[in-house]
Amino acid sequence: MRKKIIAALLSFCLLAGMMPAAFAASPASAIQSRLQQISSVSPYKDASYHTFDVPGIRSGCYAFLHEISMQLFGVAIPTQAVNEYGYKTLLNANSDWDELGATLGGNDAVLSLLRQSQPGDLIQYKSTFTDSQHIAMIYAVSADEITIYDNTSGRGVQINSFRWEDCLAYGLGDFSPVGYGLSLYRCNKNVLTTPIAGAVVEEEPAEVTVTTGAAEDITASGAVLCGAVESNVPVSEIGMCLGTAPASLTELGADRVSGTSAELQFDTAAWGVSLEPDTVYYYAAYAEVEGETCWGETRSFRTAADGFADVPAGAWFADAVAYVSENNMMNGTSANRFSPDDAATRSMVVTILYRMEGEPHANAVDFADVSSDVYYADAVSWAAGLGLVNGITDFSFAPNEPITREQLAVILYRYAQSKGYDAEQGGMSLHEYADAAQISHYAVPAMQWAGGEGLITGTSGAMLSPKGSATRAQLAVILMRLCEDVL
Repeated sequence: MRKKIIAALLSFCLLAGMMPAAFAASPASAIQSRLQQISSVSPYKDASYHTFDVPGIRSGCYAFLHEISMQLFGVAIPTQAVNEYGYKTLLNANSDWDELGATLGGNDAVLSLLRQSQPGDLIQYKSTFTDSQHIAMIYAVSADEITIYDNTSGRGVQINSFRWEDCLAYGLGDFSPVGYGLSLYRCNKNVLTTPIAGAVVEEEPAEVTVTTGAAEDITASGAVLCGAVESNVPVSEIGMCLGTAPASLTELGADRVSGTSAELQFDTAAWGVSLEPDTVYYYAAYAEVEGETCWGETRSFRTAADGFADVPAGAWFADAVAYVSENNMMNGTSANRFSPDDAATRSMVVTILYRMEGEPHANAVDFADVSSDVYYADAVSWAAGLGLVNGITDFSFAPNEPITREQLAVILYRYAQSKGYDAEQGGMSLHEYADAAQISHYAVPAMQWAGGEGLITGTSGAMLSPKGSATRAQLAVILMRLCEDVL
């Protein structure tokens, strides 16, 4: 029984010898969090070397870390001691601070001791450059580096990180422990959770970004004006101003909000404002933050010229759509839509030309797929009787088939001839287009004429796309060019 007791005691002693010499009462993460709080507020974050001096008692870096320890653990740091060589590389360990170790020099010994440190620990060592000693606090420790929190006469408060492989070769800031020794101490008190004494919390300055976004869903009488607000402090109100000149914007609408960010979408119609067609408007977003009005940039948009919701102001075909609509050459596909990307059809083209001629009487031409009661029946008969169009067979016209670009050129070419215009002169060389060989033989003169008159241009720098379908937008542009520049 005695042998078992002795063996147990020996085992306990061995285990005790393997345990660290000192334990922090609080987790390292809690200590580091408190350190971050202290170091981020005045007077600690911007203290000078002598901010916390007490004449005749403590000064400089020692006085600074004494105050940090009081806010971190609520206890003073140990007093300085002189070692056997006369160097102040030691502190007097006390009931609040335990010595984890000390070395008089040697890279390996110093590095080994530093690697045992954690946030809140104190290190005392002698400068390699002067005869003065230095005291610092460990701010953070990771696998790659150690971060030191100290205060020097040359630079004041510093929080600097050093890679393990560099901290000895180049020192810890203004000081280096290499060859002169280092001692390490750890507080055994719990980290404080009370407010930091004397802390002056500086209010974060407001940082507000107001973005005036795009104008969307533009029609002849309205638009949706967009924007966004991002702030680091609460936003109380957002709004949008609108006007016909940048210097005369008036409020369109405003909303009360909360939070630090907001999306703006102000529909002019929803706010009871009707815009004028084909008019340039200017607008700017704003936000109210802490009693101040913050503005976004002033932007502009043009309302649609013809009231079609799918004809954006500034679109390459917008003026042409307005022209053909005002001159009763083309109608919308509904009350507020023009459908610019839809394909133009064979019946559509002959109907437009028929209207341009005042809808003259025409003898009926029989096509099996053109009923006498459809709106384009007289137009097809007129165009066929005048020789502007042929059926795709003797009995079929294919009125609803998309018209190709070369078919459109042929019809306009024949129409110009029927009006007495000389369509044989001039013309454009088609050889510059890579797909010129795709033009049907019968359509070559018409394509040359249409190109020379600027009615039909390439779909790209090298392609004419003769077999491609003509869209309603393209047809509107071609008709405007025909009326303004040819007829």
